[in-house]
Amino acid sequence: MNERRKHRRIPVVKDFAEPVELAILNNHHLDKIPGVVTNLSAGGMDLVLMGKIEGNPDIRLNMRIPGFDRFEVEGKVIWSKQKETTSIVGIKFTKIDEKVANRINHMAQVYWNP
Repeated sequence: MNERRKHRRIPVVKDFAEPVELAILNNHHLDKIPGVVTNLSAGGMDLVLMGKIEGNPDIRLNMRIPGFDRFEVEGKVIWSKQKETTSIVGIKFTKIDEKVANRINHMAQVYWNP
């Protein structure tokens, strides 16, 4: 399979990331849905959400992973698959601190090229 992503992703392993709360920006109103990160790159992530998501909304996410200070990213839901009361979503980052992106890229390089 040909990789189309700009940034390599790393799978999220136990204790790598805490549960997150996805903030969906809807006409000056924030809807929040709890979830868990399943993989991460400097360009985006996949999450399992404990709720349904409609369309391709803009999002804001405040997260912490080991070795990083708490950081915030903004993005857009690119795809989603719903199953009963949960959703799996793919998010493309539209705003991420350059230093955070560089560290995530470094982690992915180390993971894929030990």
